[in-house]
Amino acid sequence: MFQALKEYIPPEEFKYLDFNMVVNWLKHPRGEDPFSFPESEAADLIDRAISKFHAVYDQTTKLMEAFGEWYWAYYNIRQRCEALGFADDTEDDEAGSQ
Repeated sequence: MFQALKEYIPPEEFKYLDFNMVVNWLKHPRGEDPFSFPESEAADLIDRAISKFHAVYDQTTKLMEAFGEWYWAYYNIRQRCEALGFADDTEDDEAGSQ
């Protein structure tokens, strides 16, 4: 997905993107104001964690599978992947989330 985004976003804009901003803030909060981010970002982080868990342990729970099904349907992940030109990976990615 990273490579597809890199090809999709102009290089002069891409170099300023911080894809780990939310993760870094969650690990090391800075500033006095609470950091807010969209629900979709939280869902992405949870799906990413489930995918990593599945990759390492080759197992999931029913709750992880239910979240993956909801996430893929609610955020139209398959359509977004196809729009970015990497639809061939969606089945593997979806299975990795569940």
